[in-house]
Amino acid sequence: NTGEIIPFDLAKHPRVLNGVVDMGAYEAPRVITGLRAESSSPTPLGRPTYFTATVTTGDAVDYSWAFGDGHAGSGPTPQHTYTRAGLHRAVVTATNDINTMVASTWVSVTNDSREAAQPVSSTATVTGTLTSINDTDWYKVAITEPDSTISVTLTNLSADFDLLLFAPLI
Repeated sequence: NTGEIIPFDLAKHPRVLNGVVDMGAYEAPRVITGLRAESSSPTPLGRPTYFTATVTTGDAVDYSWAFGDGHAGSGPTPQHTYTRAGLHRAVVTATNDINTMVASTWVSVTNDSREAAQPVSSTATVTGTLTSINDTDWYKVAITEPDSTISVTLTNLSADFDLLLFAPLI
C-alpha cells in the first residue's frame, strides 16, 4: 500500500484500469430494476422479523421500509419486532438518483403458544384476527381474586372456532 487515495465509482468499485487509476467520464448510477422484498415470516409475537430487499440492477440504492404497523426502518436488511399478532404488509421503497421502485411482503405474526401469550388486563377488550380454523391466539390475564368470572364474547367469526381457557401453569 503506497498510501495514495484511489477514487471509487458510484458502485464503490476502485477506478483502476491496467494498473493505472482510470479517471474516465462520470459514471451515472444504473436504473433500479427487479426490486424484491422478503421476510422471515411467520414470526412468533415478540420476536424479531428479518427483512431483505434486493434489486436486480441499480447503484447507490437507498432503502426505506414501512412495516405495516406504524413503524419504519431503513437499509436492505432491517429487522422489526411487532407488538400485535396478525397479518401485516411491509413495504420497501428503493431509491437512487434515477428512479424509485416499491415492493411489499406479507408478514404473519403469530400468537400461538403460551410463551408468546399477550398479557392483557382483566378489563381489556381484546381484538384478535383469526384467518383460518388452524389459527390460534393466546392471551394471558392475571386473575387476582379467587372464584373470579371471565367474560368472553366472540364476534364476526367466519367459521366455527373453539375457545379454550386454561388455568395458569404451576
